Amino acid sequence: MKRGPLRVDDGGKKVLRDRQKVVAERRKREAYTFQNGEPVTKSGRQEMLENLINEFL
Repeated sequence: MKRGPLRVDDGGKKVLRDRQKVVAERRKREAYTFQNGEPVTKSGRQEMLENLINEFL
C-alpha cells in the first residue's frame, strides 16, 4: 500500500490531539490522587526507585 507524503497540518493536528489526551489523562490521575490520597510506600528502597524514575520522566 503506497502512502502519499504527510501534510504538515495533518501531523500538527495529530500531535495536538495526542497532547490533549496526555493532559486529560494526567488531570484524571491528579483528581484520583487528590480524592484518594497518595499511596503508602512499602519500603525506603521503593521510594528511592520511584524518585529515580520520576527524575527522568
